Amino acid sequence: MKHLLIMRHAKSSWDDTNLTDRDRPLNKRGFRDAPRMGRWLAEQNLRPELILSSTAIRAMETAKLVAAEFAEPPRIEFDSNLYLATSSTWRATIPIYADKEQLLLIVGHNPGLENLFQDLVGLYETIPTAAILHLRLKCDRWDEIVGDVDAKLVDIWRPKEM
Repeated sequence: MKHLLIMRHAKSSWDDTNLTDRDRPLNKRGFRDAPRMGRWLAEQNLRPELILSSTAIRAMETAKLVAAEFAEPPRIEFDSNLYLATSSTWRATIPIYADKEQLLLIVGHNPGLENLFQDLVGLYETIPTAAILHLRLKCDRWDEIVGDVDAKLVDIWRPKEM
């Protein structure tokens, strides 16, 4: 049994119009919500063994802020292919980094994360910024998510509801 936490990056800033989309940092709300969601995971004893993130600044900042909330911060891997990645890219990339880990947190962007969730669970769910969806996957290896895998939604945590 594997557990996947899907997290959309926290709220980003649009203040500097000269920045590319990839280079946009978190805004004030993002810097508040990302650590708050990390603390929530820590309080629930849901420490990921690995955080896999897009290389967009807002996603990397989110991943680092979440990781910092754990007494023993998880390993973080950044992959440029995950910037605006599709569901199939996520499914192909996760097994490259994840092996024996039972609990994995991924940090990325919509619509790819919403599509990944829909592909895995068979339901559509809107994923607002800094929200986390907890999935339980009936598989022994991460490479099994490339095909059909039995995945169930365990819970959804949205910053505005916490």
